[in-house]
Amino acid sequence: MTTHLVNKNVSLETEYLPDHKFIKKLTDICANVFCYRIQISPEHFVSLGYSERKMVLVLDLYDIVKQVRAQSKI
Repeated sequence: MTTHLVNKNVSLETEYLPDHKFIKKLTDICANVFCYRIQISPEHFVSLGYSERKMVLVLDLYDIVKQVRAQSKI
């Protein structure tokens, strides 16, 4: 996955960003690299509640990672 992101010119330094900036950067990466639009705003992600949407996001990201790993093995 990291190789795929580096090949797409994505900075891996995003993991060291504060929560709000990390979520904004994750939203940008998902939209630009994987053509996936996150259905929850960064403000909602860091607040309490919205657990169902957060779980859907996590499961969708898991599926994206599985697809990228499967493509890289080919």
